Amino acid sequence: MPSNTVFAGAIHTARLLLVSHGFNEDQADTVLDGLRKDFLRGALNDERGRRESLERQVELLSASPPSARAPSQDVTQHWREVLAVAMQSDAFGALFDSLAQSTDTKPGAALPPGRIEPGGIDAPFVWPATGDMQVTLLRGGGCNIKFSFPDQGIVRAIGQGRVMTAKNIPTKRIARRYEILIRHSREFVSSYSIVDQTPNARAGGVRPIPAEGDLVEGGSELYDVQNGGFLHFQLSRGGKLIDPREFIPGELPGVVGITLQPPES
Repeated sequence: MPSNTVFAGAIHTARLLLVSHGFNEDQADTVLDGLRKDFLRGALNDERGRRESLERQVELLSASPPSARAPSQDVTQHWREVLAVAMQSDAFGALFDSLAQSTDTKPGAALPPGRIEPGGIDAPFVWPATGDMQVTLLRGGGCNIKFSFPDQGIVRAIGQGRVMTAKNIPTKRIARRYEILIRHSREFVSSYSIVDQTPNARAGGVRPIPAEGDLVEGGSELYDVQNGGFLHFQLSRGGKLIDPREFIPGELPGVVGITLQPPES
């Protein structure tokens, strides 16, 4: 049986193939979920079954267009042609092979990390750090969460996504400061402002951070704080700040206080 990592990798590769041919992420996930279900019930075992499955995916896409208008015949024909080629590709062959060998992906089973369920969020978001956290409720909505690292601490990506911004910000007051933004599916963007108090004495001592454009997985390391520091973390959706506690499951790492942003003077 393939590992969850292998299966998630196959899903990821198949999704990238669709996105590279003009599908948005939601459309790609709709198709992958439909093909997965058809495969697991044996509907892709012959040419006729594959043609019928292909038409089902086109119907699903047409039923949920990105705008109020129904997609044109040219658009639906493009979907049909791309899916016909994709289903014969090595990427989809690897996906179907991993499905065939897995006992964890039967209909109704939870999919491994890295899969995005239609209508949901990256599965699942995780907390970016552990330790004491200070929650500041913002007057405009959402909140800022500060994680303190007395000694060492790991900053992790909360979910699968692509790095939009990765900056090393020079400063005289503190040793090192980094800003990282990650775009996830469903219009989520996570923000990480990292302060590392490690003395910056030796050349080449700055540890690497992900590069802009990199793909990251949920829980993957973004930065390793070695000698104390902190993380300011925020989460937004559709350009609006939200409260991460409503979207990240599991117990809070350790709240030491909740305050309200003071009014502007």
